[in-house]
Amino acid sequence: MISFASKGQCLVHQNMGAKNRLLRTPWCSRGLAGGALIFCLLTPVAYAELILFPSLNLSQRTDSGTEIDLDDRELGVGADLFYSRDFGRLRVLGELLLSEKEADLERLQVGWQALPETTLWLGRFHTPLGYWHAQYHHGSFLETSISHPAITNYEDNGGILPTHATGLLVQTSKNYGASSLNMDLGLGAGPELRQQLEAMDVLSPGTGRHKLNASLRIAYHPDALGPRVIGVFLNHSRIPGAGPAPREVELSVAGLYANWEKADVRLFGAAFAVANRLDRGNGGTEQGSFVSAYLQGEWNHHPQWTFYGRVEGAQGVDNDPYLALFPNFVRDRTMTGVRFDLSDKHALKLEVANIRRNRDHYRQINLQWSAALP
Repeated sequence: MISFASKGQCLVHQNMGAKNRLLRTPWCSRGLAGGALIFCLLTPVAYAELILFPSLNLSQRTDSGTEIDLDDRELGVGADLFYSRDFGRLRVLGELLLSEKEADLERLQVGWQALPETTLWLGRFHTPLGYWHAQYHHGSFLETSISHPAITNYEDNGGILPTHATGLLVQTSKNYGASSLNMDLGLGAGPELRQQLEAMDVLSPGTGRHKLNASLRIAYHPDALGPRVIGVFLNHSRIPGAGPAPREVELSVAGLYANWEKADVRLFGAAFAVANRLDRGNGGTEQGSFVSAYLQGEWNHHPQWTFYGRVEGAQGVDNDPYLALFPNFVRDRTMTGVRFDLSDKHALKLEVANIRRNRDHYRQINLQWSAALP
């Protein structure tokens, strides 16, 4: 989980019920560093951090339907390289995701602390959309679970919402006694719709067509230093289509989220209301809407053991024209799992889930090793 301190320092940590394992990194919000790699390497800094988050995943699927082919067993190897530095009021941060299929620069931002509680970021960032992306990034070790709620999946993992934008991100907060109110505003170029959503490549910005994506998230913390939070979010985007996709999709998202913790128990979840309008060209349009929500519970039974479960569900998905473009979207899932921390930097996780997608259903067992190095 990523949380932000008022003095320009960031704490990247895993929240496991009442237990917070801290991995100290420099000031960071959510992104990295435009252009100046040589400048970053040669300039004296107060804080600097480079963390590698490797993972090894094994999944076994049974009782699968026949309409979509699924490998009975899959082995995945990946790593997330997270880097950040603090040059006084200037902050830079980046995240490179490596897998057997691709290498993708997930975030690349440079930030300026304009005021003690306000930072302006330029670059590619995570859109302030819901709770999951505010707490975690692509490093599997930081998350209690192996899987994400389907509605929060990133674009390159079959996600149906714009989770990355390239442009301006403003983050600010205001304390009211012991409580605080945080706001994130993002304005930038959103994804293009091909076979899946494709976020803008900041290393090749001329590739594809990208239009405005606007996001707003407001969060209230009853205790400014505590984990409890309740928030709302809005997103509006126009997504150009390519190939067989619609000519353009207009997508509007509204939702709320909350996180509650007491002693060794944690509950958190979010609900998303999504309205869409598809322009098929030649004056033809289709409209639809649906709701998707999830609730996850965690019990930190022992400093090394965390038991958890999650329920996901969606309504209005059967005839939605936008979701018809994503046959692998998980509409319902019930999942239970356990996490065992071998040490402060290594963890094993096991999950068992019943999954229903748009056109099939199956059971899945996931096993994962993950770490934070060095």
